[in-house]
Formats: sequence, structure tokens, C-alpha cells
Amino acid sequence: MRIIARYEKADAVRYVSHLDLQRLLHRALRRAKLPIAYSNGFNPHPLISFAAALAVGQTSEAEWLEISLDSPMAPEEFARLLNGALPAGVRVLEAFEAPESRQTLSAMMAYASYRVTLRFSQAVDCDAFEGAVKALLSGPIAVTKRSKSGDKEVDLRPMILSMEVLRCEGDSAELSVVGQLNASGSLNVELLMSALTESFGTNAQTRIHRDAIYAQSGGTLPVCPILNAIGEE
Repeated sequence: MRIIARYEKADAVRYVSHLDLQRLLHRALRRAKLPIAYSNGFNPHPLISFAAALAVGQTSEAEWLEISLDSPMAPEEFARLLNGALPAGVRVLEAFEAPESRQTLSAMMAYASYRVTLRFSQAVDCDAFEGAVKALLSGPIAVTKRSKSGDKEVDLRPMILSMEVLRCEGDSAELSVVGQLNASGSLNVELLMSALTESFGTNAQTRIHRDAIYAQSGGTLPVCPILNAIGEE
């Protein structure tokens, strides 16, 4: 059987890399003695995949994994046993049984939403800050993206579905950002916030929290919409 599960990455593990988090989950799955299915061949590996990498330093309540099991198990029991083997900061929030021969979570992803908290070095003019957000969205947002192959100039604007100020007072502000997250490219929220604070002219400490990943069908992954999307022909 195949199970999909949503888990959180909280403050206690926010600086754990995506690769190390995968290793952590693999060890927890073994400690929980779950009936994990393995691939065939000379070097069998567990049939587990992860929907999307989260940048180091960010937190999330919308991380997803999918795993194949050798024997049937109630999703609630899967979550209970795995949570018993996980360290502080990582916890399964919900789990579901999914049809075997349907799209993977990674193939279904379209975009994600984030809550971003900015702590400025001084009190700010909130009207001016909201104006800076609108101005940034009015045209191209050119940033330098660093990768193993070198620096590259990219325009973030086509990857942004929405960005709005939820709260602004004193020296802090909170924004909601919705951006592309799929195989063809993903919005780098950290670079977006750097572009925003640079255009606003005030330094800020940034905290980024992913609160949902959305499917191409429009529903969030997964709850009920994922099961409907997986079942589509």
C-alpha cells in the first residue's frame, strides 16, 4: 500500500538541511519498525519520496512524504508509530492511504503559500512599506541566484501569484506570499524578501514559514482535494 503524510518542520530543526532531514526520517521509519517496501536490485533502497525541499532556516507545516509499505496499515497507526520515533521539531500531522498507480505528490505540485515575518532595525512607516510592496510587484524583480553552476540573473515576478501585507506595526511586519513550486521552477522567498528590503531601504531579519502546498487542481495538498486529484484520470 501507499501512504502520503504531512509533517511539520518546527523551530527546533529549522537549521537542519533537507538531506539531513531525509536521513532523520529514514532512521525514524526504521526505529518505528514500519513495514517499509524496498526496491529490487543489488542495492535495495526504501521506496520513499519527498514532495519539495525546504530552504535551511525556514519552518513549515506543509512538508510531504509518500511511502510504499509491504503490508496494509491504518494511516492513523502509521502516524502514531512514526511520531513515537521522531525527535522534537518533526511531527506527522496527518496521513492518508493513496491509490498506487496515480500521480506522485511532486508531479501534482503547482504553488505554495508562505507567512513571512520581517523584523526591521527600526520602526517603519507602514504606508510607505505597503507602497514598497506594491511598487515591487509592478514590474520585473531582477535578482542574482547562486548555484553550483555559477551566478545567474533571474526575474522573480513571473513566479509570484500574490504578495500582501497582513500586519505592520512598529518595527515588524507580516506578509502572505504565494508563489510557484513545481518541476519547472520555484519562487525563492528569501531572494524576494532581500529584493523587498533593499528597495525599501531598511534592513530586516526574516522568518519564513511554509503553510500550504497547492495542487494543479487548485486544492491544497492533500486533505480531501489530494485524494480527488490523485483519482483523476
